[in-house]
Amino acid sequence: MASSSRRQGKRLAIPEKTPGFFKVVLNEALQDGRLIHPTYLIHHVQITTSFANKYICTRGQTRNVDLRVPYGEIWSAESSVKAYGKGGEYVRIHGGWKKFSRDNHLQVGDALVIEMIEQQPKITFEVHIYRA
Repeated sequence: MASSSRRQGKRLAIPEKTPGFFKVVLNEALQDGRLIHPTYLIHHVQITTSFANKYICTRGQTRNVDLRVPYGEIWSAESSVKAYGKGGEYVRIHGGWKKFSRDNHLQVGDALVIEMIEQQPKITFEVHIYRA
């Protein structure tokens, strides 16, 4: 029993009724001899299609979103669902993610818990940053 409660204390907890998702900023990679940073650090963060279709927007749509950190500062961004290939789609938060990433000094290995805290009139995500 004691070991079970210790394990639970180490988990990142999101309230059950709060839609959200978890992202880990991945390691850097080498491509053609150049060091490539993950896109999470630079341009956008990709999210699951099922989450976006349920809570944000569907294919071909773009929606304005706010990104908020727990101490209250807010960044404006966009989320969109784009088609690729034969029937595939990808979803990302962009158009403001780069500034959010820079301002919050995201680094390789950081973990992000992105929690939707408001859906109307504008989607607001609270982003919890856990440093590597």
